[in-house]
Amino acid sequence: GTGGPDYVFSLTPAISGNLTAKVGFEANGTSVCANNTCDDRCWDAVLSARATCSSPGSELACANATDAGETITFPVTAGVPVAVIVDGVGPGWYATGQFELRLQLSP
Repeated sequence: GTGGPDYVFSLTPAISGNLTAKVGFEANGTSVCANNTCDDRCWDAVLSARATCSSPGSELACANATDAGETITFPVTAGVPVAVIVDGVGPGWYATGQFELRLQLSP
């Protein structure tokens, strides 16, 4: 990873389509950091997806734009596993924290 601990989620979609993954957002879509920069969920995350977890060359999508939340969308195929990875930037206190990974699969 890029600094903080890596959290890897292996997903096998039941249908083909586009998978959207988000971290750093409330359920209503507002950035966690916009509401409260002292919130334990407000940290500098990196969000990525890979076809093969251990192969960086199989990356399907990556977001490392801001500390205001990250979103990626990528195509998936029914029955084919993908890895969604939440990581942190740098070695500091801001490189890890609590998070809610939000997923939406659209056919």
